[in-house]
Amino acid sequence: MEAGASLFTDLFWATLAFIFLAGIIGTVIGRRQKDRCLKLLDDFHVTLTRNSGEVFWGDLRVYPQGLEVQFDNPHATRLGAQKSGVLIYEKELGDFVGVLRTFSELTQAEKIQREDQVVARFRPGPMRRFLRGMRNWVGTVQDAFGQALSLFLGQMQKSNVVFKNQKSNMQNMGNQLIGFTGNAWEPMLERLLGKPVVVELKTEAMVGEPMSLSGYLAEYSSKYIAIFTTHKDQGEALSLNLSAGFTHPEFDLTEADGKWLLKSKALRPWIIEKQEWGDNTKDVGSILTKGSAVVLPQTEPPGVVWVRELKEVDAVLSRAHAVVRYSGAQN
Repeated sequence: MEAGASLFTDLFWATLAFIFLAGIIGTVIGRRQKDRCLKLLDDFHVTLTRNSGEVFWGDLRVYPQGLEVQFDNPHATRLGAQKSGVLIYEKELGDFVGVLRTFSELTQAEKIQREDQVVARFRPGPMRRFLRGMRNWVGTVQDAFGQALSLFLGQMQKSNVVFKNQKSNMQNMGNQLIGFTGNAWEPMLERLLGKPVVVELKTEAMVGEPMSLSGYLAEYSSKYIAIFTTHKDQGEALSLNLSAGFTHPEFDLTEADGKWLLKSKALRPWIIEKQEWGDNTKDVGSILTKGSAVVLPQTEPPGVVWVRELKEVDAVLSRAHAVVRYSGAQN
């Protein structure tokens, strides 16, 4: 009996030490590792879209537990405070829909960097293919380990009163490691890497049918999917008159707090290039998807805004709002 009790005690403390160590490892890795999809657009000029339709645009900074968009120009509040960027924290990422990039808004250095990304993902060499295969194998083992750990913690909570009292703490420790490793490899998406796909996107701000975005699947993770476009040409630029009698099949215009709110209802993305009034010109550079909107100043004299339809965009989309719905046809 004493030997059995001693063995149980040793097993208990060994298990507790393992869980504690796993929590530390999960926390350290989670604090340092950036999502592999979001990293593709790190330090590029992008538009960030939220579930409500609000957009921010500027240079993206990706952190392990959040995002920052540094504005092209500082924004002044009504009280005169200057805002140079917006921070999106980890707990707010659930409201985040996607990050969009278009070729026309990139600098020459960014275009070269993007081309390197295209070559690395769509024309990988033998070493890169080998390393990805190894990562997928390790990811599969990690997924299995995470599921086994979850089952083990569940059994320990049922059989030991001490574990029952620490249920929430144990779940947090386990989730830190499981969350880091979860869904590391998905054969269905792995087969489509580098191939054309159609992504279905749905947000609260959209009315009617979901929006479809087409492109080539560049990467995926447990939380995001990344698609790249091969189109570098856009449609013809159009000018829209900003006035009370505004009508357009692809946009709605409303007035709020002395400003214009231009909202897209189009099934394809559009870029808002610039606003002009009198002898003045203001660059915008914001991409709108269906349901998203941009705030523009009311001017005197009334101005126009130049917009252009985009055939496709590079996009990193949250899997909470987007799904790879169809495999596409090779052009």
